Amino acid sequence: MFGSTHGAVRNFNNINWNLRGTDIVTGYDPQRAIAEIKDRHFVEACARYRGVMTSAIEVVELFGPPALGSAAAIADVDVELWTNVGSLVRDEDWPKVASQTAIFVESRLREWAGLGPGAYGKELMLQVFRAGTGIFRLGRTDAEEQGWQNLALGLIGAIGNVDRHNIQQREDARLYALGVLGLGSLLLTQVRYQHGNSFRTSTGALPSPPETADA
Repeated sequence: MFGSTHGAVRNFNNINWNLRGTDIVTGYDPQRAIAEIKDRHFVEACARYRGVMTSAIEVVELFGPPALGSAAAIADVDVELWTNVGSLVRDEDWPKVASQTAIFVESRLREWAGLGPGAYGKELMLQVFRAGTGIFRLGRTDAEEQGWQNLALGLIGAIGNVDRHNIQQREDARLYALGVLGLGSLLLTQVRYQHGNSFRTSTGALPSPPETADA
């Protein structure tokens, strides 16, 4: 149903069901310790599996099977963002989808950059995406960095400020909300892609196998 490059497929393939390498555990009963570590890792892998499958099912229910061939049918959304707003989409609460997307993106960027609650709005986006000096500036050239900076400022300035303070009543509310959702997902996805190993907290990192004690 999903192609090999779809986010749901990539997330599924990234689930590690087995511990890597040789696990040496010291203690009175090392065999029992090893078994407990493997059990804990398997539980974490199952939780990751449930999250991936739930997101994939919800995307299909919302947009229809990818086989339909429409642009919407192959839509993909950042897993954490979808977890936060998916229930609003199912309830068709479109104004809240837009506002909560902007709020969630701000919150995640603030956490990943290690910034305090005083960083928000335009200043937050500049600290994170400012061309040349941003903590998580995006792109490979000056023009690309400037473009990503402007995109982030647009999300918060033109969209976030409006939807957080005013409930918009419009005929195209669904289309508008899904557009905001896609834009928020795009920013989070690109930050993960370029800076996933530099997050100041573990919030944005994919779950990793539990650490084992050194011999």
